[in-house]
Amino acid sequence: MEKDVKGLKLAVIMSVLIVFLSWTMYVPRKNEITKIEIATSGCYGTCQSTAISIDNNLNYKYYGGRYASLKGYYLGKVTKGFWDTLNMKLEHIKYKQMDTTYNVNIDLPETELIIHYNGLVKHIQSDFFRKPDSIWNVVNWLKNSYQKVKLHETKKKIQFQTNAQNNH
Repeated sequence: MEKDVKGLKLAVIMSVLIVFLSWTMYVPRKNEITKIEIATSGCYGTCQSTAISIDNNLNYKYYGGRYASLKGYYLGKVTKGFWDTLNMKLEHIKYKQMDTTYNVNIDLPETELIIHYNGLVKHIQSDFFRKPDSIWNVVNWLKNSYQKVKLHETKKKIQFQTNAQNNH
């Protein structure tokens, strides 16, 4: 009976130790993406002009132009969890296999998505309205991400690589 109690104690201690070590031995996710930029252009109506840049140092840059609900230049930081989620969302829609240009309607806001990964750049231009829901959901989530980030206004103009933001 005494051996059974000792064996049970040892099993409980080993289980607790394994659980504790699994919590402390977190292995960070290896993300291929090093930077993304997304921008929307205006249209003949009240479509907003915005640009967002997020990099693997968790820097978040935002520009809100004409008709944007948040106007001006802003800086912020995203969490590691946000960055990992962004990477997983883009991997899920197979961004590497996407075409670089899709039919763009003349009176819909053009969306430009630039993804830097493994020393390469994927530059996608589209209105994204005719894309599958999975792609539209990721693009829409990304375009609205500024609402989830604590931003502070900066008077310094932020330069983006996107043509849409630079032309409007």
